[in-house]
Amino acid sequence: LVAEFDAAHQAMAQETQERLAQDKAALKADTAALMTGYATEMAEARAAWQEHLAPPPPLVEVAPPPPPPPVEVAPPPPPPVEVAPPPPPPVEEAPLPPPVEKVTPDDLTVIRGIGESMQARLNEFGITTYAQLAEVSPAALREKLGGFGRLARVDEWVAQAKNLV
Repeated sequence: LVAEFDAAHQAMAQETQERLAQDKAALKADTAALMTGYATEMAEARAAWQEHLAPPPPLVEVAPPPPPPPVEVAPPPPPPVEVAPPPPPPVEEAPLPPPVEKVTPDDLTVIRGIGESMQARLNEFGITTYAQLAEVSPAALREKLGGFGRLARVDEWVAQAKNLV
């Protein structure tokens, strides 16, 4: 039995060696073909690089274009004609404005709810008399007063100013 195994093992080893020899020969042939192709590509690349490094061809001189034809100069324009300006329109005197009445400011603190500081604010807005305060709408006055207007009793102020006029 051992002899049979030994003979089978020897046959297998012989087959493996033959197969390896064939693979080695094929690999050597493939490597040689690859190296030949690589050498060819390298030779082409070197030639292209040498061509790139070669000096450029000499420039060809081109004759300059012919000069343009002479330009004719136009005669100078005639001198401008002076035209007299039209006479100015007659000036109408505006009528004199009516004499300005000096408005005496009223004491707005008489109105219940208006103190010295609120009177100063109203004066800043141009409200200095009872008549002016009576003509203002409560909504417009609230808007002018901003944050102070929401707490103030503007409706009552306007009503009291109307009674004082």
